[in-house]
Amino acid sequence: MSESAAPVRFADGSFRIFRRDALVYLAQIFTGAVVARTLGPEAMGLWIILQMIPSYAEPIGRIHFDSASCYFISRGTYRIGEVSFAVVVATVVTSALLIAAFLWQSDRIYATFLTAAVTVPQLIVLMLASIPVRFLTLNYSYLLLSREDVDGYNRVAVLNGLAPSLAGAALVLTGFGLPGLVLATLGGGIAAVVYGAFRIHRDTPMVVHVNTALFRDLFSFGSKLYLQQLVGYFHVYASGLLVLLYLPASSVAFFRMGQDRALLLSRVPNAAGTLLYPRISRLSERPQEARELTAGAFRMVLWILLALGAIAAVLATPAVLILYGEAYRPVILMLVIFIPGVVFEASSGLILQHFTGRGNLWLVVGLAIIGLIVQLALLWVAIPAWGLVGAAAAASASYVSMALLRLKAFVDRERIQWRTLLVPTRADFDFVREFIGSRLLPLMRHREAPANTP
Repeated sequence: MSESAAPVRFADGSFRIFRRDALVYLAQIFTGAVVARTLGPEAMGLWIILQMIPSYAEPIGRIHFDSASCYFISRGTYRIGEVSFAVVVATVVTSALLIAAFLWQSDRIYATFLTAAVTVPQLIVLMLASIPVRFLTLNYSYLLLSREDVDGYNRVAVLNGLAPSLAGAALVLTGFGLPGLVLATLGGGIAAVVYGAFRIHRDTPMVVHVNTALFRDLFSFGSKLYLQQLVGYFHVYASGLLVLLYLPASSVAFFRMGQDRALLLSRVPNAAGTLLYPRISRLSERPQEARELTAGAFRMVLWILLALGAIAAVLATPAVLILYGEAYRPVILMLVIFIPGVVFEASSGLILQHFTGRGNLWLVVGLAIIGLIVQLALLWVAIPAWGLVGAAAAASASYVSMALLRLKAFVDRERIQWRTLLVPTRADFDFVREFIGSRLLPLMRHREAPANTP
């Protein structure tokens, strides 16, 4: 592949991931509206609390052998067959330990975090069962990314995201309620794991081994990613945990719905970041090319998100009231408050992908720790004083401060000017025009062709 073709291929892969993301998340918005209207705020709050079990299990119990495998496979250090065995073994062991720890401390966890869910213990058991399924889905997603199999990656995401949303909404409408949502989530995850395993191992069989060097390298790299992701996750979601501790279930629903809808904007940089990490890993001997690729991707993503964020803020009121109804009006303010923070935090996530691909993991960990400390300090002041609004404002402000810190680190480390990161260039506009002409317009014509055929 020529150097001139590399950015086009990168943009093309990112667009295909974003297109799938858009389909999945738009569907989730509408199915989520159906579920929210059918269940009501209290039951919706309970569903969100149940979802916190696998959500918080991921940063606590997933040791990131899968993320590390993408790094080593992309660099050609190890082969997929032997890496996949190590990744799956690590997932089975850590999932079992995590579930055992939950059961051991179940009384304390119920009393502290799951008070509202004590009436549905059978659903909690099913959500615990979804933990290893969730981890295995991520395992095979990263293995697919390590060989840039965008089609396989997208299909796993559809099975794990779109299918459960549609099935869950249908089950709720037919009277299955919360159990239907839980079963749909678990079933979609299992289907994603089965497909991902088939896609990987039909060409590269799993190799059973006891390669201590491989396990050691995965643990060394993965442990740093684990720490960064743990801190980073709580940087994004610590506010929701504190709202859960101090405010009623309906407030949890309003807060998390506003936060999660704002986080939909992160689908744009996530699509680029998904491919940026393995691509930067491959450019280990070409630092200037890696730097230019990251800076260009950040510039375009930032301005796209600023435009989308402005549109989302304008449409927030009618969208929430039409989709969810008057009972969910508090979600509007939560959404508007979160949008600025998400725009800057999500776009600066590309900087973290750059540092990770370059192997600068301790820098990534340090940035995450500073961001979490800033957020906890702001939340400690804001929640007692201003309640739900204070929590959202403190979280959004911490996102902005974290983004500025990441950008400062990139500017200093890569020795570039702020203008290079923030101001679009003529080459950016030329690239966008070329990409639209070569990728988007042919796609639109292809979709219109059947309607124009006699």
